[in-house]
Amino acid sequence: IFKDIKKGDRPSAADIEKAFEFTDVDKAVDQVLLKGDFQLSVAERKKKTDEKLSQIITFIGLNFMEPKTNLPIPRTRIVNGIDQLKGLKVDPFRSTATQADEIGKRLKEQFPMIKNEVFGRVSVEMHLGAATAAMIHSSNACHLVKDDYTDDAYVADISWLCNDYARLIADLTKSTGGQYELTQDTGSEIINNEATQPAARDPAAKQKVQKQRGDARDRKRSESAGLDLEAQAP
Repeated sequence: IFKDIKKGDRPSAADIEKAFEFTDVDKAVDQVLLKGDFQLSVAERKKKTDEKLSQIITFIGLNFMEPKTNLPIPRTRIVNGIDQLKGLKVDPFRSTATQADEIGKRLKEQFPMIKNEVFGRVSVEMHLGAATAAMIHSSNACHLVKDDYTDDAYVADISWLCNDYARLIADLTKSTGGQYELTQDTGSEIINNEATQPAARDPAAKQKVQKQRGDARDRKRSESAGLDLEAQAP
């Protein structure tokens, strides 16, 4: 530990005790590594801060839009709006998404903007429920609104940003092997891996698929009931 690394000055035991409330240098080093801030030169910090600000501006441009037109907000408007924010401090080490949301709230005072957020529902069969729930609860690609288990399925209401859609689909496919149904909040549009199949385009074919799924569930219930009766028979 140095008091001034350029001069090679080390702190006294009294200085260490004042800062850490103990004099053990090894313990002090551990605390510095765990809780200390990485020291940058003025030029290094400015470079990292500028890079973070650019990332924030890009994030806002990708994930926010004009409410009346549903069009992206021009980058120049975002930059000009940020330039007018008083007391803005960009932290080069904090999350881009978190800071973008905070700055977005302040930009709304200058011009209207909303997140290009989509709400929908994920449904999977019961045996895939645990894996899907774990993925949704930990995913950075979506936000959980609420979830529940029905008699034969796991259902989760979620929201996601349009820019995160591909990542959400990849996460769902990985956790379920592609055996899921994702619908928008209207409940009318299937946008999962069946979107390229005839059932997603042809209402009659879609009803046929849904009937087949229902018949399969009924067969499973009947088989389960038959097993229970056999188990109870003398």
